[in-house]
Amino acid sequence: MLIDWFTVTAQIFNFLFLVWLLKHFLYKPILSAIDQREKKISETISDAQNKKIAAQKEIDNYQNKNKALNQRSKELLQQASDDAQEKATKIIDAAHQKAHELEQKQEEKLRNIVLSFNSEMYRKTTEEIFLTTQKVLHDMSSITMEHAMLDAFLTFTKKMKPSDKNEFKSTLNTSKATLRSALPMSDQKISELKKVLEEIFAIKFEMLYEVKPELICGIELLSNGQKISWNISDYLSSMEQNLNTIVQKNIEDSTSPVIIPQIQS
Repeated sequence: MLIDWFTVTAQIFNFLFLVWLLKHFLYKPILSAIDQREKKISETISDAQNKKIAAQKEIDNYQNKNKALNQRSKELLQQASDDAQEKATKIIDAAHQKAHELEQKQEEKLRNIVLSFNSEMYRKTTEEIFLTTQKVLHDMSSITMEHAMLDAFLTFTKKMKPSDKNEFKSTLNTSKATLRSALPMSDQKISELKKVLEEIFAIKFEMLYEVKPELICGIELLSNGQKISWNISDYLSSMEQNLNTIVQKNIEDSTSPVIIPQIQS
């Protein structure tokens, strides 16, 4: 087979020329279009990535805000709950305090009623006791008690302190003395008693005489505001004062009702 070198050369030239044509008029636009397409795709991808990042930032920002809002809501709810609990506690405490104060007032009122009742009962009982005692002693007074009364008075006078005796003696120099007794005394008894008193005080003095039943088996000598006295009434008064002091102390120390023992008649 013969090779036509002219044809071969023409085919090679045609091929190279075709390649050059394709390169300049087909491949280059295609490659350029591909590059532009790739560039556009890359830009689109980059823009999408940026938008994705921005969107993620927005999402994160929203989530943070939502989280902060939830936290704030919880704090407000907790604060509201604490405030409500505190107010409720204050209201309950105030109610308890008011109830306690009311209870104390009621207890104090009841205690005052009990104290008043006990005190009045003690007072009435004491008065009855001493009134009865005075009546009995007064009914028992007789001439036989006159000697005992005079002896007790003279014994009391003799046992006076020297200073008290001298002080009373000084009044006898300036004024008349007055003798009082619960029971009427005869002139003889009065004279005898005056004589004994003058011996005790070592001084002569004038003396008036009066009867005073309130003394209850007693006798007293008065001179210029000074008094020497002996009578059962003084003992009863002293005993009554002591009893009243003890009763009052017992009433103040206790709010419970006190039972008064019955006196057998």
